[in-house]
Amino acid sequence: MNIRFEPYGKQPSAFGARFEMVRAFLLDVNRETIINSNFLWPRWEWAKSIMLLFRGSADENGLWFDGDRMVALAANEDSQGSAFFILRPGYEFLKPEMLRYASEAFQKEGKTRLLICDADVALQELAVHAGYCASEKSEKTSVIDLTARNLGYSLPEGFHVRSLADGYDVRKLDRCTYRGFGNGDEPPQTEENVDYQGPNFDTALHTVVEAPNGDYAAYAGTWYDSSTNYAYVEPVCTDPLYRKMGCARAALYAGLRRCAERGAKRAYVISQQQFYYRIGFAPRDTYTWWEKP
Repeated sequence: MNIRFEPYGKQPSAFGARFEMVRAFLLDVNRETIINSNFLWPRWEWAKSIMLLFRGSADENGLWFDGDRMVALAANEDSQGSAFFILRPGYEFLKPEMLRYASEAFQKEGKTRLLICDADVALQELAVHAGYCASEKSEKTSVIDLTARNLGYSLPEGFHVRSLADGYDVRKLDRCTYRGFGNGDEPPQTEENVDYQGPNFDTALHTVVEAPNGDYAAYAGTWYDSSTNYAYVEPVCTDPLYRKMGCARAALYAGLRRCAERGAKRAYVISQQQFYYRIGFAPRDTYTWWEKP
């Protein structure tokens, strides 16, 4: 083996060759079996979109290669302070080096927390020896079988689903996500309108529910690549004024149905909210945050 390490580094384009290299790695490593359900390719693209909007940095992300083939990634997602680990099978011997690198390179205020799958005993043991301990915080992934689920939905009179491909108002979408994620009643007047335009942001797979007065009552994003058989969900939110009306279910089901029509057999979401379980998702994997006391 000819293992070499490279930092992601500062790139001339947010979605250039380096971005595509990591995306291709995440697609390939999960092609036959989902190795890491918590960090599939859409999470990488979504994180890069957030970085671009809010001036985050991927410069310190760590990449390992065997010859010209990428075999491992230590990622900080959209900000410093957190570490995620993705490896090809057969390269588990890189875990000690990856943990050491992430612990030092991803520090925020002198600390780095690590997200480790509960099934990865080897990485847990390495974390213990490095002075980390498991916290009560975790991320859980859930999955839905799109081949066995009826993705039909109903909405109150006057509400309807539309995809972003039909055209959309960025300000209304901004308002829905701002309110839906509990940031306040109205986006600040000085805040720039958020519009996610990564290279694989397919507007046909992102849907809103429009209320009779023109508000966007709910928004659901789904992602799909034709080289895979799975879809990914991010984000989903409902304006508080329109909760308990089936809006989020309708928006999400509409997106998932389009993914299924293109070939997706199942879909993943990083969540353990009861909302997802009620509409057909089931728990898949648990990843715990490890921190130094």
